Amino acid sequence: MQTVDGLRLVGSGSVSEPLPEHQAERLIAEGLERLNLAGRKVLVIIPDGTRTAPIPLLYRVLTGQLAGAGAQLDYLIALGTHPPMTEAAIDALLGCAAQERGQR
Repeated sequence: MQTVDGLRLVGSGSVSEPLPEHQAERLIAEGLERLNLAGRKVLVIIPDGTRTAPIPLLYRVLTGQLAGAGAQLDYLIALGTHPPMTEAAIDALLGCAAQERGQR
């Protein structure tokens, strides 16, 4: 078991194939369950559409885990010098429509 600053590291992966979605969900859940985030404010900073990442998966899993833990959750899309994203572009980035985001 590897630790950093007293925290046990969680991880898995392969250099030849992507991490299966169910395994990514499990790893994220395992990493978050150690944190006591009830009543805490959490800001998740995500890249805009110019970067490649499994943002819909991360958004879905983080929202479910953190909201379920009682955290006050917000997301910030890191645009840098890029122009603001349209609502349709945000829907595509997160993998869900604004109405769905409001219900989470």
